[in-house]
Amino acid sequence: MIAVKKLKKMLEKYDDNYVVALSSDSEGNGYSFLCEIEDNAVFNSSGEYIGIRELTSDLIDRGFSDEDLADKKSSNKNAIILYP
Repeated sequence: MIAVKKLKKMLEKYDDNYVVALSSDSEGNGYSFLCEIEDNAVFNSSGEYIGIRELTSDLIDRGFSDEDLADKKSSNKNAIILYP
């Protein structure tokens, strides 16, 4: 698991004009370009589940529903989701 602080450090050596792509798996069997970052997310303390913290009108318009909301627990940690 990589936190934002570490990701920033890892990326600082690259030119600002590089394009960011996401691999579909650890073997690089497919790629998609990074198109969006969602910061309205949390994961549980074991890291097994990532979900939406709060349902917004934008997320509803994009097809998200109450089923996508994370259980509200004090042990949840904030997260960002990178979307292709």
